[in-house]
Amino acid sequence: MASPAFPDLVQRIDQAIRSVTPRGVDTAILPDHSLVLDLGFDSMKVALLSLALEEQLGRTILLERWLSCGANPATLTVGSLHQYVRQVLVGDEEPGTTP
Repeated sequence: MASPAFPDLVQRIDQAIRSVTPRGVDTAILPDHSLVLDLGFDSMKVALLSLALEEQLGRTILLERWLSCGANPATLTVGSLHQYVRQVLVGDEEPGTTP
């Protein structure tokens, strides 16, 4: 899962999520957690998450394509975000086509 440039990619993404989680996350962030249903994200928190990812990774991570693949909020999971960000970092042309 980790990009060669970011061996700790999952931890960096989870730290970005943790930094903008409305209620704070005292327990582990699990790949099957829905950002919307389980962690309470709304559109403002997703925008802040994009900024937090940029801070963690030193690179702009736009989330619109990832969001557009999630017709159901339950599909916008931590695991799908991990996969999307990894694809963006390795330069995949179609990241996040399946959350």
